[in-house]
Amino acid sequence: MEKFYVGSSSYNDDKEKIIRFLFEVRRFLSLVLETGEDSKGKFLFIKELHSSLRETWVVVEPYFDVAIGNSRNVTKDRLVQHGLVGIQLDMKIEIFNFMKRKYKSVGGKSILRRLFDAIDTLLESILAAIGVGGAISEFKDSVKNSIDD
Repeated sequence: MEKFYVGSSSYNDDKEKIIRFLFEVRRFLSLVLETGEDSKGKFLFIKELHSSLRETWVVVEPYFDVAIGNSRNVTKDRLVQHGLVGIQLDMKIEIFNFMKRKYKSVGGKSILRRLFDAIDTLLESILAAIGVGGAISEFKDSVKNSIDD
């Protein structure tokens, strides 16, 4: 499987990128749920669901510690199998970073949904590679589905 590993980064560099991504997603979810508003002060969520999301976040957030711990020990083969190495990983992170910057500068519900889509792409691969269950993913989906129209 070594031949599928492309790009200039090393296995340890890729693991560190994954860990930084998990920290970023955790921080992003905390911030967006704290106020429920974008950078322009516009409320993002269905009002009746916001407090429930915040209460549930307290239960789900510690699962990020498990995901980060498992990421430190994931094998190179698992990363390769899930497209989490080299240029494949870098492309997914680049899309996430682009959408995050766009959301921070422009705000809005449609861009927030696109940011969640970018998170989905990488997060699903990471969780599958490290063998962590669906609590994080399902919560992220619940937050996305609670964005008001």
